[in-house]
Amino acid sequence: MFFQLYRRQYNFSLDRKVYSLGILTFLTMGLDLFITIGGRAGDGSFLIGDILAKVFRFIGYDVLTYRDFPSNIRGLPTYYSVRASDKPIYAVKDFIDYLVTFELEAVEYFKRSYSENTVIIYDNSIKDIKDLDVKNYGVPFKRMSISSLGSELFKNTIALGVLTYILGIDEKHVLNILMETFMKMRKDILDKNIKAYRIGREYAIGNIEGREVAIKTIGRGGRLLLNGNEAIALGAIIAGCRFYAGYPITPATEIMELLIMHMPKYQGIAVQAEDEIAAINMIIGASYAGLRAMTATSGPGFSLMTESLSLAGMIEVPIVIVYVQRVGPSTGIATKMEQADTLQALFSGHGEFPRIVLTPGTVEEAFYMTTEAFNLAERIQCPVIVLIDQFIAQNRETVNTLDLSRVRIERGKLITSEVIGDYRRYEITDDGISPRTIPPVKGGIYLANSNEHDEKGYTAENPWIREAMVNKRLRKLEVAKKTLKELFPYKIYGYKDARIAFIGYGSVHGVILEVIERLNSKEPKAKYLQLMYLWPFPSEEINEFIHNTDKIYVIEHNAQGQVSELVKWTTGVGISKILKYDGRAFRPIDVLRVVENG
Repeated sequence: MFFQLYRRQYNFSLDRKVYSLGILTFLTMGLDLFITIGGRAGDGSFLIGDILAKVFRFIGYDVLTYRDFPSNIRGLPTYYSVRASDKPIYAVKDFIDYLVTFELEAVEYFKRSYSENTVIIYDNSIKDIKDLDVKNYGVPFKRMSISSLGSELFKNTIALGVLTYILGIDEKHVLNILMETFMKMRKDILDKNIKAYRIGREYAIGNIEGREVAIKTIGRGGRLLLNGNEAIALGAIIAGCRFYAGYPITPATEIMELLIMHMPKYQGIAVQAEDEIAAINMIIGASYAGLRAMTATSGPGFSLMTESLSLAGMIEVPIVIVYVQRVGPSTGIATKMEQADTLQALFSGHGEFPRIVLTPGTVEEAFYMTTEAFNLAERIQCPVIVLIDQFIAQNRETVNTLDLSRVRIERGKLITSEVIGDYRRYEITDDGISPRTIPPVKGGIYLANSNEHDEKGYTAENPWIREAMVNKRLRKLEVAKKTLKELFPYKIYGYKDARIAFIGYGSVHGVILEVIERLNSKEPKAKYLQLMYLWPFPSEEINEFIHNTDKIYVIEHNAQGQVSELVKWTTGVGISKILKYDGRAFRPIDVLRVVENG
């Protein structure tokens, strides 16, 4: 069910705000598999990747998926990876354990990701590959699909049968997920996929000697696989969001699609606007009318929203914007990951006005931060941006039951009863936050004026009024800083007194966790500060964190080191940048190589 809630549980011990990972090492854990399925767009790699991920989740393993796909519909290479482990998973793995591919290009494409233990299972319908340095099986997926089922469309399910046999997964678990996947389609489609699966399994039994592993059920089933977009849509509804307006844009579109599907069940409205300009103006209007309102977009769409973002800042209306970063500039590579819009999220707009930028690092955090985003928007009366990237947005994680007792509704200085006396919407207050009304409140009518205005909202150009209003609005940043420290106390992972320090936000979170686990497996030498929010910028926390460290690494997905420059600006110390901007996720080994050579 869409609204059954799940929460990931980490085994971290708390020690004065230090989350110690101890000496857990991925070299000594039980099962830890990284499987990549490759083909052309349209070959069905995503379908069996999703099925495989669900099978692992069903039998109790932690799962992380990673999709590497083109922007077009068919024809270009498409890769779907599944990491499954009996321990918590933080990132993609260094090397591929199993590569299943329907075209030979993938064999060359992933050659730098092979280890001595990699196994390749490829379609040899056209030709066999000679002289591979790793263990491999050639299987005629396409030929078997055409000869047995009259179409090559079922070669992916045949491959699933071969792979799950090699992995030693009980057939009943795979059939369970196959039936769940295809039961809503025509019966002949379900029947043909079950037949295709059994063809693959029987081929493996007859042609492949022995099984590579024997994967057991470990009794941790019942969890969901959620991606960040799903978690955010869920969090918005749980938080009381009842109006959404957006425009389709990869990789944020799923949020709109889910809310259009589900929000009406909860007396809400979700609409597709004609463009991003209309979308943000519609949520400003909905918020003015008293609804909790949200939009979601990516880089080009956020650029179009900038003028109205400033409008929201001027009239102090609470709105939530989910900003899903992708590769730019312009259209760039719409289906790939990047963090090159960081500074745009923090500083875009004209004039100076308060905003809050939250940066979840996991799917679970995306859920909770979305619920808090609405509270913050109304308490501080400013735009709140939830900043993620394509990796978190579109890749799935296993998530345990979420704690609904943590979700609360706080509407700030909202007046819902009759206003007595002289109402001043933009009243000068010590904290910069003024009493807010909505249209039905008697005596609470006010002018939401995009010009500079006085306390009642009337246009004013007097220098002392202008200065007073700027100061009033900016005072809210101090309230925001204090509130964010309470809501999201900064986390130091690893060893508090370590000499090597890592800083990062968003999708690099998991990579850094695995890196410091490995570095600390022999001696306590590394720690990591996860940035849970980027604005107001946590200068004090960063300065305290880097005190008495020898080396500071900031890891991010862009070419210029945008967060690195912010850290350098706020601390005045030298920063080492570890950057990746090819659209693909960091592997832990990418970071470790830099550190070990540094």
